[in-house]
Amino acid sequence: MKQKRTVNQKAVRIFAVLLSAAGLFLTATLAACNSDNDEIPGNDEIPENVSLMEFFETNFPNEQEGSGTDVKDVPFSGFDNQENVCVVINSYDELKTIYQGKNPLPEVVFSKYSLVIGRICLNVGKKFQKLTAEQTNNQTLITLYFAELNDAALTAATYYYYWALIPKFSPQTIVTKIDGSICMSPVADGNEKVVSFFEVELPATNRSSGFFTSEDRYKDVCYIINDDSDLRRRYTGNRELPSIDFTRYTLVMGKVIMPVSYYYVLKQDISVFGNFAYVNLFASLMSKDGYWTVSSTLYFWGLYPKFSAENITIYTIEDGNTIENIDQKKI
Repeated sequence: MKQKRTVNQKAVRIFAVLLSAAGLFLTATLAACNSDNDEIPGNDEIPENVSLMEFFETNFPNEQEGSGTDVKDVPFSGFDNQENVCVVINSYDELKTIYQGKNPLPEVVFSKYSLVIGRICLNVGKKFQKLTAEQTNNQTLITLYFAELNDAALTAATYYYYWALIPKFSPQTIVTKIDGSICMSPVADGNEKVVSFFEVELPATNRSSGFFTSEDRYKDVCYIINDDSDLRRRYTGNRELPSIDFTRYTLVMGKVIMPVSYYYVLKQDISVFGNFAYVNLFASLMSKDGYWTVSSTLYFWGLYPKFSAENITIYTIEDGNTIENIDQKKI
């Protein structure tokens, strides 16, 4: 279902690419790093793996150099409902779980190497070269390197698929970066008090009694909160606020008016470029069997790796189709 004010998905994709050159973040709760800034060795000395090359030639779309591809359906889980994807695979069991195709799995020495696979939406006229990984500040930073071809077209966007075998590492919160832009998903912090607090204060089927109470009923709002005082200022309820480590995390919260009742947030991520942040909300109807044809309020929140931005653009995507575009300045 699409709202009447539907924004063309491809146009939105191009817009987001041109402004933010979006990268990708994928959350994982794995082993901690050994130092605050530890560069993981590159893959220049890794022996060529013919079976792995043939595997991805068969299971990733065949791209024309510099032109990418429009194909989004690939036989790997985790690629649906996301423009940009990055997955780190560290064992044969993980590969067997994520791969949904029928071809034989390649031989990979997972005792020595990590397999990184992904997809990114960028301008036409690029060619993937390599990626590097670095552990820093409880995060794994994966940087993608693309060559600029002479016939680059700045007005068109396409998908580029990539894979790389690099020395074994244990990822933490993974942030993928390209051209100064990063994209992040909410951190799986494991703080049950924080989760339960926002589940109550930002309900799925009722009006919030503690947040956005003074906002216009049909106004779309998003806040970037980086300290306790700002959170207390936003909250008008009577419950004790949960403890959030704002030295490490940024709280993003808001509300969006939806065309019918009722929705929930299936997935969300944020791209940050300088002082601009782009929030992608993947919304789904709570009931596929029926709904009320009246507008409803979709509340959302998430803890992200620490960042700051002054301007927010929100894209609300219903089952993969962009239906709302709100652009507002942070108050």
